[in-house]
Amino acid sequence: MQSVKVGYSVLFTLISKHNYSSSGHFRALACIHGTISSACTVHPMSTTAQPVVIRIPRHMQEQVENVKQVRGKNKVITIKAGKLLIKSKNPELNQSAGYTLGKFEHSHLSSKGWKHNRSFGDYFKVNNTQRTPPVVTEIQDEEGDKLKEKSKPITWFGQAVARSLWGPFRLMVKTVGGGRGVGNIKLAFTKGPPDVLVATPGALAKALRKRYLPKLSFMVVDEADTMFDPSFSGMLESILAQTRAACDPSETQGPGSTRKAQLVVVGATFPGGVGEVLSQVRDLGGMVTIKSKNLHFLMPHVKQTFLKVRGADKLLELHQVLKAAEQDKAGVLVFCNRASTVNWLGYSLEDMGLRHVRLQGEMPASLRAGIFHSFQKGQVDVLICTDITSRGLDTQRVCLVVNYDFPESHTDYIHRAGRVGRVGSMEDGEVLSFVTHPWDVELVQKIETAARRRTSLPGMESSIRKPEPKAAEEEEEEEGLLY
Repeated sequence: MQSVKVGYSVLFTLISKHNYSSSGHFRALACIHGTISSACTVHPMSTTAQPVVIRIPRHMQEQVENVKQVRGKNKVITIKAGKLLIKSKNPELNQSAGYTLGKFEHSHLSSKGWKHNRSFGDYFKVNNTQRTPPVVTEIQDEEGDKLKEKSKPITWFGQAVARSLWGPFRLMVKTVGGGRGVGNIKLAFTKGPPDVLVATPGALAKALRKRYLPKLSFMVVDEADTMFDPSFSGMLESILAQTRAACDPSETQGPGSTRKAQLVVVGATFPGGVGEVLSQVRDLGGMVTIKSKNLHFLMPHVKQTFLKVRGADKLLELHQVLKAAEQDKAGVLVFCNRASTVNWLGYSLEDMGLRHVRLQGEMPASLRAGIFHSFQKGQVDVLICTDITSRGLDTQRVCLVVNYDFPESHTDYIHRAGRVGRVGSMEDGEVLSFVTHPWDVELVQKIETAARRRTSLPGMESSIRKPEPKAAEEEEEEEGLLY
């Protein structure tokens, strides 16, 4: 049992309190100096000052240490027996899967010093804590707003997915995309209007303008964060106005002349443009939001690794990763932030003898369709691409996503990571991210904090809200100019 040394003035306090005789001796408890010794005997009239030592029980010492930890004076122990949630290069920064960092606890991040030049080569991993993807478990009424995305809608895979869903019901499925002219759109309606039509905004707008489509029963807008982007919002507003979307479930019933289409908006995030456009065609208060319990959380069934690496070393690191994946015949997506980077990286990998295909938004739609088809069929295992591939793709053979360029926002990261670990995948997915720039580190630190606290990523919008009134603001501005 350990003890604590106390000043000898306590001795005289005890003597005066208990009125010991001059001939008696006072026997104090304990003595330490790092070890346990026998009791110390001190004569009350002795001129030599002897230290008095009081023994403190261990359970009291543990209580003191717990208080210090809560106050943040010492590091909180986050390691317990069992599987690790966070595995860092520095074992002291590991965190067990059975421990969750509290809301007000100080977080010791593995990426804390990653803005320093000496941090290159450091890494940490967020391990998967379950084997299957989370499911939709929550339904509630909400309204929301914020964020913006830049991408091009893609539908080349839509026909195959739609046929797999509707084939058993013997429904006719057609797909029309942009970049192929009105003749291609007309060809899809030669045998009459299909039961299910998968289309890009431009192609659908042309089909409605040419009156190839009768009245719709359902209108589904997928990838809402992209479809309601300012580059498509005007076109989408026109489409929704022509489809006569219902504002109340009762309007979807009744005879064909009065029946309206049920509107379904699907997306991982709902930026501000969603509410602005939808408010023009229907009442937002009647919309029901259905979302998963772990929406905007890091995927618990996908292992995610973050590696601090120099820009000049990223190509060699990627080469090693692709060589290892080549032996497993696994599908790999390599994401870049720019089309020029996709082309440069492709030429570099060709010189290294690695087979791959490239996909970016500057390519014609027909060429993109053929490239993705070859990747999906397993003719080539490595696809280098921009964020055009992070949305709208549903391939089960992707086992690894590599962020060669770290995404510019949390929204991009969620969409890229969502290409692995999909329902029906035979293997667990994995995401590897190269972290190079200081602005990348700031995003990584927020991701790591969310992983340790098991909370959603910051700045993500999951509901639709009414847009703020602009007319009043404009009138105030005009009045201010007049005065």
